[in-house]
Amino acid sequence: MNAFSGRTVVVGVDGSASSLVAVRLAAEEAALRNAPLGVVHCFVWPPYEVPNYGLLRRDAERTVEEAVAVASALVPGTPVSGTVADGEPGSVLRTKCRDAALVVLGPSDPAHRRAPADSVVEHVAARTACPVMVAHLPRRNTGPVLVGVDGSADSAAAVEFAAFEAAARDTDLVAVHVERGEGDSDRPLAEAAVQAKRSAHAVKVEQRWISGNPSEALINESATARMVVVGARGHYRTLLGTVSYALLRNAHCPAVVVRSGRGTR
Repeated sequence: MNAFSGRTVVVGVDGSASSLVAVRLAAEEAALRNAPLGVVHCFVWPPYEVPNYGLLRRDAERTVEEAVAVASALVPGTPVSGTVADGEPGSVLRTKCRDAALVVLGPSDPAHRRAPADSVVEHVAARTACPVMVAHLPRRNTGPVLVGVDGSADSAAAVEFAAFEAAARDTDLVAVHVERGEGDSDRPLAEAAVQAKRSAHAVKVEQRWISGNPSEALINESATARMVVVGARGHYRTLLGTVSYALLRNAHCPAVVVRSGRGTR
């Protein structure tokens, strides 16, 4: 068993069509890992009086039941469980994912692009130790797994995760380093290539150097990728870097933020 297999994959659901997109991707990820899938719906009791609290609770239970049924039909051999958990989604998911291999969340609706930075996706990605995947559409069955590299500890963790994903899907790994100008750009790419080839997940690695804005460049590159993976932050002491933040919101394929475990909250 390695860091990406065995442990539970968690998916958050809210009854929307986008959360069912996340359920399907999470089910696939659980099957790749030979791991159980845990479906979680976070139930917040209304702060005002309603005619029947029981009906609201039953709606939450039906949301979980539907998601469990979708996942079970997609990956019949994978254990799938469902939970309605009381509490604010960001905090609940952080607790549920404490020992998880991965947490998967639904893609953003258009309003999310203008939402404040404390939305559920950013909250979980900034404060959860396990990798966080956002199930952006479209889902492609072709194309490489893309990983952004910058030589940081979180970047190294992202390479390891991306190598696993590429090997599991029998596809190439493309390591991309983006700089705003000329500089010592070869080292992060070389280190990423060596790390990927030495990992337990043998993959073909392509190195790609791009000049420009890192967020914009990786978003553009994601248009032809099967998945894009980045470290949660670069060399700066922040909870979530600008590149990972941008990809969580705007990637053109499923996006994953990975952290090394150093300094997580």
